[in-house]
Amino acid sequence: MGIESDQLVYDYLSRVGDIAQRQAELTSADRMRLVSRLRTEIERRRASEGAETPAAVQRILTGLGTPDEAVAGAGASAGAAA
Repeated sequence: MGIESDQLVYDYLSRVGDIAQRQAELTSADRMRLVSRLRTEIERRRASEGAETPAAVQRILTGLGTPDEAVAGAGASAGAAA
């Protein structure tokens, strides 16, 4: 796996974490689960698609939605569980 591809994933997950931290409805545990779930999904897709290039990784990240969308979905899930 290339450094540029790994950096794309790191930047995406960092943005998700930053946005999630600002969301009052997400607990620390919820934020950790969200980032962990996304990391697992990204790695699963990278392995199954053989996504090594930055362009391939970017397609995976685009398919997951923006960091804002990922956090909004997690907030909706947390609200429904409450």
